[in-house]
Amino acid sequence: MANSVVGRDGCDVDSKCLECPLSSCLYDGVLPRQRVPYGSQPRAMELRDMGRSALEIAATLGISRRSVDRLLRGSN
Repeated sequence: MANSVVGRDGCDVDSKCLECPLSSCLYDGVLPRQRVPYGSQPRAMELRDMGRSALEIAATLGISRRSVDRLLRGSN
């Protein structure tokens, strides 16, 4: 694995790693925080009120469980 290159086929920034404008690769460290689609909070609250679990809400909205926790915590 020492010779393997993660992301050799590029990413959202550039299709080729060797031509990427970033000074450091997104795959070298922590990835940026996931963006939650606008309008997700009311939908998450609605699903919670329907008795859905955080995992079910995350799957429905296409976000992480942690993002669901943040959305619901911000609704109080």
